[in-house]
Amino acid sequence: MPLPKGSRQQEHPGTADPKVRNRDQQAHNNSVSPLLSTYYNSKRFSVFRNLLSLLFVKLADYISGSATRIVYMDCGQNKCDLAPFLREIERSRPQEHNQLVARMDRAAKYGVVWNNYKTKRLQGKHAQPICEFCSAGESRIFWFFDENDNKLIICTHGFVARGKHDHRSEIVRAQQRRSLYYEHKRSLHAGSHPKKLGP
Repeated sequence: MPLPKGSRQQEHPGTADPKVRNRDQQAHNNSVSPLLSTYYNSKRFSVFRNLLSLLFVKLADYISGSATRIVYMDCGQNKCDLAPFLREIERSRPQEHNQLVARMDRAAKYGVVWNNYKTKRLQGKHAQPICEFCSAGESRIFWFFDENDNKLIICTHGFVARGKHDHRSEIVRAQQRRSLYYEHKRSLHAGSHPKKLGP
């Protein structure tokens, strides 16, 4: 049916002028982004994010020796979780892989022996109480002792250290995972008597 003279057919949203559509989309983004940014940076979202992370946190046994038991945190991040990290450097850096495995095996059997080149505590208030197993190359594993059990070592993650900086982002990751570990532990023990933490 023909339209009355002088009228204009309304365009379908899918066929609107791209310049107009892009302009409208940008205006929408500009109005929403600050709100989302404020929410993502809020304490409420931080708590929600941590609670969500707890759903995916698992503790897995690496090795139990006569001196210490070593477990690692599985957070579903293949890039840095200990098991996939070790598999990756076994392929790409076999010598460093063998060195790190030897450090952990020795710690399990004989206890931690502090050495600035192999096993050491990180320096600085922002890094405490994180420790690290070091290869002779660039591969590192961050870990900490359970505050109630000095025979339990929890490995947060592994990474390849690029350059001689202080690896601040990796320290932040380790501290975040340490916090998740204690939240996870509290959630397991809530409403029950404390018991030995298992994988």
